[in-house]
Amino acid sequence: MELQRTILIALFALVSVMLFQTWDETYNAPVQQTANASVSLPGDTPEAASGLDSEVPAASITGSAVAQAISSKTIKIRTDLLALEVDLQGGTIVQADLLAFPESLGSEVPFRLMSNTPNQSYVAQSGLSSIAGPDNRDGRAVFAASADSFEMVDGQDKLVVPLTWTNEQGVEFIKLFTFTRGSYAAEVNYKVDNQSGKTYSGSFYAQLKRHRPLEEKSVGLGGFNTYTGAVVTTPDEPYKKITFDDMEEEAFKKDVRGGWAAMSQHYFVSAWIPVADQVNSYSSRANKGEYLVQLVSPALNVSPGQTGEIGSTLWIGPKDQNKLEALSENLDLTIDYGWLWFIAQPLFWLLTMWHGLFGNWGWAIIFLTITVKALFFYPSAISYRSMAKMRKLAPKLAQLKERYGDDRQQIGTKTMELYKKEGANPMTGCLPVLLQMPVFIALYWTLLESVELRLAPWLGWITDLSAQDPYYILPVIMAASMFIQQKLNPPPADPMQQKVMQFLPVVFGVFFLFFPAGLVLYWCVNNILSILQQWMITRKIEAED
Repeated sequence: MELQRTILIALFALVSVMLFQTWDETYNAPVQQTANASVSLPGDTPEAASGLDSEVPAASITGSAVAQAISSKTIKIRTDLLALEVDLQGGTIVQADLLAFPESLGSEVPFRLMSNTPNQSYVAQSGLSSIAGPDNRDGRAVFAASADSFEMVDGQDKLVVPLTWTNEQGVEFIKLFTFTRGSYAAEVNYKVDNQSGKTYSGSFYAQLKRHRPLEEKSVGLGGFNTYTGAVVTTPDEPYKKITFDDMEEEAFKKDVRGGWAAMSQHYFVSAWIPVADQVNSYSSRANKGEYLVQLVSPALNVSPGQTGEIGSTLWIGPKDQNKLEALSENLDLTIDYGWLWFIAQPLFWLLTMWHGLFGNWGWAIIFLTITVKALFFYPSAISYRSMAKMRKLAPKLAQLKERYGDDRQQIGTKTMELYKKEGANPMTGCLPVLLQMPVFIALYWTLLESVELRLAPWLGWITDLSAQDPYYILPVIMAASMFIQQKLNPPPADPMQQKVMQFLPVVFGVFFLFFPAGLVLYWCVNNILSILQQWMITRKIEAED
């Protein structure tokens, strides 16, 4: 029995410390200062950044609107879900607000995913790299727009924003942003109308560029922390992380059919998703404090008098598992459930199913707990029967220790004989905890990564299930339930171990003060259900005498 307790205490303590460190790193990370830097848009076109130098010779853009400054006039675009600001120099998205997600609890200010400030820049760029423009080593063209702002009005399902530029040779470029109501995905396409006397050839590129975030998350014990950085998908690695450190150490480059390139962070992601049936070149690099992940598509060739079109889909929004999965293969893996993803994904499915019935994520967690408890009912029953038998054997075990004193070998032999005679096995008490520990960790990741739980209320004082209980009521209930569970278990024979066990509810109660309320709610309900089941089984075993 002492061995069983030692194993359970060690397992639970290890996991609790790991998860506590993760939660602390994720939400209480120290601020790291980053040197001021501005975004140099022209210098990051493919010919300068991704190996196209030899393909695109140096030349000037000679159209009527020539990009000489780093920043130029911007236009505003507003849909039902997004509020964007687009720099007409190159058509770069320099600001993105997610209208359905407040910045914080009770705030009316939307969450800003992208911005172009001196300290923290995060932008989405795309262009056509060619000697004839609109992008080359000497600059990016400044497009013209028909208005300063574009808005998706009530009853409008699509919003199309055209930006135009014509070079001196008579090639017209229309950069189209197409938005659909209810979607965070935008189609970004270039239409090329070649009225010149020469074939136009240009390479489409799309990239996400940002500074390193001010709030750095160091890797905690076991790596239990949310990921911020670049991600691409390849045939060998469906979810390949490219950290900021990776970009500084070595540039990444790989040709992939279809694929996508993304910048991921807690709850939100931006991603370029090109045409699935073409081979694209993916790369990443770091330069002067800026980090970039990029894709370059095959060259677009447009003969004189002909038109051509090329582009990509851009997602700027939350990590919505169903929508990301439908948008592109493996894009839903940016919801990083860790190494227990195969358990976390079914848990999330169950969670969303219960939420569909109750419309509240707190009640969904409660009924998810009941579902999981039902799945583990039989192994739990075996464990509780074993504990009940051990409780009955406690007086006999005490007699053995009195009879044989310090003769540990004799005590061990007689104890095993007693276990065999009574049909008791102390190790079976470990079974439900060993089985539920992966579920506990996977549920932690589910609650940590699911944007659906961000700022989601339950009832009363729990206004955000993804944050800690503000009044620590649930951790106190959890600690109390652990204390009651102890009373149902046979006491350890070792006096020192008895004292340790008495303090365990307090220790774990302190740990759970800093855990998300949703996770503590799960553990409270699980403990209460376990107490009821164990009490009924113990009562039945004792009544058999």
